[in-house]
Amino acid sequence: MTTDLRQAEQIEEIREKRKFRYLPELDGLRGIGLIGMLLYHSGVIGDGALFTIEMFFALSGFLIASLFIVERHNTGRINLKRFWHRRFRRLGPALVPLFVIVTLYAVWSATAVEMNRMRGDGIATLLYSSNWWFIFSGVSYFEGFSAPSPFRHTWSLSIEEQFYLIVAVGFYFMFRKWGPDKKWYPHLMFGLAVLSALWMAFLARMSDLMAQGLWPLGIDPASLPSWAQTFFNFRAGNDPSRVYYGTDTRLQGSLVGVAMAFVVARLGQREFSQRTYEIMAFVGVGGLLLMFFGITGHGLTWIYYGAFFVADLLTAVAILAMLSPKRTLVGRALAWKPLVWIGVLSYSVYVLHWPIFVWLDNQTVLEIEGWAMVALKIGLAFIVAYLSYRFYENKIRIKGLPNGRQRLAMVVACVVVLGSFLTVTTSRAQSGEEAIALPTTPDGRIPVVMAGDSMPHTLVLHLNAAKADADAGIVLYPATTLGCGLTAGDSYLNGRLSERKETCLQWPDLWQRQVDRVNPAVSFMLAWGWDLYDRRIKDDNGEYVDLMVGTPEWAAYEGETIQRGIDILSSGGGKVVLLTMPCIDLEADTPQHTNEEVAEDHRVQAMNEVIRQKAAENAATTSVMDLNGLLCDGESYKARIDGELMSPDGIHPTPEGAKVIWNWMLPQLYDLMGIESKEDLDARLAEQKAADEQNEASDDGG
Repeated sequence: MTTDLRQAEQIEEIREKRKFRYLPELDGLRGIGLIGMLLYHSGVIGDGALFTIEMFFALSGFLIASLFIVERHNTGRINLKRFWHRRFRRLGPALVPLFVIVTLYAVWSATAVEMNRMRGDGIATLLYSSNWWFIFSGVSYFEGFSAPSPFRHTWSLSIEEQFYLIVAVGFYFMFRKWGPDKKWYPHLMFGLAVLSALWMAFLARMSDLMAQGLWPLGIDPASLPSWAQTFFNFRAGNDPSRVYYGTDTRLQGSLVGVAMAFVVARLGQREFSQRTYEIMAFVGVGGLLLMFFGITGHGLTWIYYGAFFVADLLTAVAILAMLSPKRTLVGRALAWKPLVWIGVLSYSVYVLHWPIFVWLDNQTVLEIEGWAMVALKIGLAFIVAYLSYRFYENKIRIKGLPNGRQRLAMVVACVVVLGSFLTVTTSRAQSGEEAIALPTTPDGRIPVVMAGDSMPHTLVLHLNAAKADADAGIVLYPATTLGCGLTAGDSYLNGRLSERKETCLQWPDLWQRQVDRVNPAVSFMLAWGWDLYDRRIKDDNGEYVDLMVGTPEWAAYEGETIQRGIDILSSGGGKVVLLTMPCIDLEADTPQHTNEEVAEDHRVQAMNEVIRQKAAENAATTSVMDLNGLLCDGESYKARIDGELMSPDGIHPTPEGAKVIWNWMLPQLYDLMGIESKEDLDARLAEQKAADEQNEASDDGG
C-alpha cells in the first residue's frame, strides 16, 4: 500500500512525461537515517547520528532539483506557485499535530520557565526560522540542559523551507536565462557546496581559537556587536550549535544533492556496468552506515572540518547506485518493505517524535528507564505519526486542501490549535509556578547559573557536553559576556588605552534575564580576568580618573560593581558564590600564556581581597569558593592536577580540567543547598514534589 501511495504522490507531483521512476531504496535509506536519529535522541548512540540529517538534506536536494528539471523539460517552464503549494501540502500539515502535542504538554507538564522559551520557539517554527532563532537566542543543540524545547528539532525543517525558497527562485532565473542543460550547472552547485563546507570549517575554527584565548583574525570580539559575535562564532568553548544550526553551513548537503540531480539528468540513459553499480552501492551506503553508527562519543568538534561534506558525497554515490537498471544487492536490502515503510513515515515521525520524547523524559508517573523507555518513546512516536500520516497528512498531500465547509472547518481547527498554544504558553508563563524550597526543572534537576566572562562560559560548555552537571542532578546555565569584565571605563593594555565597547555594558541585563528565566538555586560569579587591568573612568563630575588595581579607589569601584552583580544574581531568592581569581603564571607548563601585564601577583591578590570583602558584607546570600586555592600553589599555576592538563593558556579550562574543577565544586555546592549527595538530593526533591502535588489536590478540591 505504501508503495502505491508513494507512486501516486510522485505522479501527482511531477505529472511526468519524462521517466522518473519510484525508488523504494531511497525510502529505505531514509528509514535507516530515521532509526539512527531516534536512537541518538534517545541517548543510545553518539554523534555519528548527526550525519543522518545531512543525508536527508542531500536526498532532498536531489529530489527537489530533479522535480524542477523534469518540469522544465516537460512544460518548458517552472511554476513557482504550484511548487510552493505542493511543498506546503507535503510539509505543512504535520505542524498541526505537532502544536497539538506541544500544547497538551504545556498544559500538563511544562513550567513557567519553559513557557517563556516555548512561545518564541513555536512562533519561529511557524515562520520556518527556528534555526536562526535558536542561534541568536543562545539555545544549544548539544548542551545537557533540562527540559529542552519541544520545538528544538524544527531547526532542520526551517533549513529545508529556506532551501526550497532559495532553490526555487534560483532555478527559475537560471533556467529562464540559460536554459536547463548547461554543462556548468553541476560544477556551480558543487562549488557552492564546497564553499558552504569551508565556511562551516572556518566558523568552527573561530570557536576553537577563542577557546585557546586567541583573537580570531586578530579581531577583538568585544569590539563587535553581539549579533556579529554570534554570527561569526566568536564564542569560546566547544559548543558547535552556531555551526550546526546555520543555513549557510548546512546548505552543502542540499547543494550536493542538486549537483547530483544535474549529473543524473546529463547522464540520461547512460549506464555503468552492474559491477560498478554494486561497488558504488556498497561504498555509498556502507560508508553512511559506518558514519551513522561507527562514530561514537558526544561533543565531537572535528566533524565540522569536512566530515559533513564526506557524508554528502557518500549520499551522492548511494543515489547514483540506486539508479541501476537492475537493483543491486544493497538496493534489495534497502527495498525491504518494513524499512521502506519506516522511510515513508520518516517525515511525520521526525516532526512528532521530539515533543513526545521530551514529555516522556519529564514525566514521573511511569517508573520506566533504560531500553524499556527507549522502546516506549520510539513506539509511541511511530503510533502517533502513523495515525497522523494515514488519516490526515496523506489525504491533504494526495487530494489537496478540501473545499467548502471542510476547508472552513480545517482553517478553524488550525486557528483553535494555534490560539490554544499561544493562550496556554502566555497565561502559564505570566502566572508562574509556586515556590518550593529548591527551584527545579521539570525533570527534577536544580538550575544553577554561571555568570561572568569566557572562563565560566568555557567551563559550562565542557560540563554540559560531558553531561557532568546532569549526572549530579544539576543544570548549568551560562550568563556570560565574552571578552568583557564587569567594570565600566576603558582599559590600559600594555600601556595603551583600549576603549571599552558597548557590548561589554550589557552584562547586567543579560544576568537579570537569565535569573528571571531559570530561577537558579545558586549562581556562581567568575568575571575578574578583564578587571585585572588598570582602567580610566569618568567620575561623578564627568572628569576622567585613572584607577590603578590595588588602590583604595579601585577597590571601592570594583566592590560597587561586584555588589551590583550580587544583587542581580540573588534577586530571585537564590544564593550567590564568588569564585576567587586564579593566579596567572607565565611560567606555567601550559601550551600558551596570557598577557604578562595581568600576571603581576598583586593584581590577583587585590581582586581576591575585594571578592572576600563583598562576600562578608553579603553573608546572608553570598559565600566564597577558593578556585585560586585549587588551581594555584602560592603564585604557581598547577598546569596538571591528577595528571590532567587543566588549561591550554592558564585561564580557560580544558574538558578534563573542567571535570576536575566540577568535582571540587560539587560537594561544596551540595553543602550550600543543605544536601549531602545525589541520593539525598533525589530524596529531598521527591518529598517536595509529593507536598506540591498534595497542595495542588487541595486547591482543586476547593
